[in-house]
Amino acid sequence: MAAASEFPNELATRPLGLIALMGLSITQKPLHKAIWESFSVNRRVSLSSDLFNDIVPDINHKLAGLLLPKAVHHRQLRSNRKFNVPVCKTDRLKKSFIVSHSLRM
Repeated sequence: MAAASEFPNELATRPLGLIALMGLSITQKPLHKAIWESFSVNRRVSLSSDLFNDIVPDINHKLAGLLLPKAVHHRQLRSNRKFNVPVCKTDRLKKSFIVSHSLRM
């Protein structure tokens, strides 16, 4: 028998959150479909663009040193990029975090 001062393992571990969605009719009700998509859709794209938009204006951000150098335009250009983006010959480089978000700005 355990001593009175010891907690059982069930009380000592941190509980995990579990969300159960029951009774949703996503084929018939658009509201149910919106609820399901809010839990199941991958939000990685929006989170990464939000992070990038937080880094750009703040030069003291701890990740600001990873950004590409800002572009300096002396003439009016059709493509007004904010960063000097390198020529990407592979998809791996094009899809990297910094380069892909720099191209979208």
